[in-house]
Amino acid sequence: MANEAGHRVKNGDLVRLRHLVTDTTLLTHDVASPYYPTNQEFTAVPPEEANGERFNDTLFEIRIENGKAGQDFKSMASHFKLVHHPTKVAMWTHTTPLPDWAYKQAEINGNKNVQQSSNV
Repeated sequence: MANEAGHRVKNGDLVRLRHLVTDTTLLTHDVASPYYPTNQEFTAVPPEEANGERFNDTLFEIRIENGKAGQDFKSMASHFKLVHHPTKVAMWTHTTPLPDWAYKQAEINGNKNVQQSSNV
């Protein structure tokens, strides 16, 4: 994982994803998601947590589908899985919206079955 501007992201790289508007970093941990209690909750945390004791919980691996080792990642052209590095769950979603308290947004969670095709 490089901390330099202009670094190309490649298949297998570890990345951290920061939401620029809220200045929070994507994180998953071993907490049950609202609709799928066997899956992990995905959330975002402020910089103090993301850069401190929760750092490892913010590490994700880019796995390009049928990609080669070291292949450049192209965000608009690569089909990929985002796999949490410490717990090995893949980012996943489904079609049932969350309730009003979540403004009917889609639930994003961590699927323990990484090989499942819907994780792409």
